[in-house]
Amino acid sequence: VYASTGTNLYTLDPETGEATLVGPFNTSEGETMIAIAVDTDGNIYGHGIDLSDAPDKLFSIDPETGAASLIGSTGVDAFFAQGMDFDPDTGQLYMAWYQGGGVGGLRTVDPETGASELVGPFQGDEIGFMAVPSAGFIFIDNDLQAGTLAPGRRITLGVHHRVAGPIPRADHRHLH
Repeated sequence: VYASTGTNLYTLDPETGEATLVGPFNTSEGETMIAIAVDTDGNIYGHGIDLSDAPDKLFSIDPETGAASLIGSTGVDAFFAQGMDFDPDTGQLYMAWYQGGGVGGLRTVDPETGASELVGPFQGDEIGFMAVPSAGFIFIDNDLQAGTLAPGRRITLGVHHRVAGPIPRADHRHLH
């Protein structure tokens, strides 16, 4: 399991939660990595913002050293917390993007060039975290609150579907 701060890559032990520093991203002064995503081949990508240098950038991240290499511009500016994840079924990279002032949305990102394209707007909410399970559903959270969820504690998620056809049967026993 990988995790990051704005400047460093870590591994997390899923049994204990212990974080181990892999290394710094070594990006330019003022660059902050606001989201990372790992594809099914183990390649790590990062969404970097620099408030003095627009637009945002997509980086590849070395899983052994943490060093980030520039791939290219996303073509947009993001602020605050963002999220990014790969759809493991299709390989598509998605990014939750928020510019501020109620402007943001779901974007697809080309992992080879960094270029992004708007899928649709987020109706004024900042989406801070997202994950794409293998069934193809995208889970997002716009209720950003401070704190952590202690082991053994539960949260309730509400899921609303807008589809043009039947919803495939899914096994939700793993959701608590």
